Amino acid sequence: MSVFQGKWQGFEKDKHRVYFTEYPIIDADPATFSVLGTIWIGNDYEAGVYARDNETVYFSDQGASAPTLVSGANASTFRLVQPDLKATGTNETFSEVSCGKNCVFDADDGVHKYYLGQIVQ
Repeated sequence: MSVFQGKWQGFEKDKHRVYFTEYPIIDADPATFSVLGTIWIGNDYEAGVYARDNETVYFSDQGASAPTLVSGANASTFRLVQPDLKATGTNETFSEVSCGKNCVFDADDGVHKYYLGQIVQ
């Protein structure tokens, strides 16, 4: 069994299946499955992790017992756009990846923008 390295070691795969915390992810394709990366908020808070196979994008927030499907996401064009939400200075100002007023995103697929696994635009 292959274990993905890093703090998000909940994802595993062998040549037959993909697993999250030892439970199989139904219909995930182990041949094309990969972990895209972790979304960080602040200097040390892991908000979640994105993964995908050839057809589906998955998101798991910290402490989740199973990943969720990212509804509407195009797996072939989905990419992370890491937001920089780290507080700077004493006024806690934030530099955000913005998609309009009150809209922050951490990934896009060319059609939609996503934040923590949800469509925001």
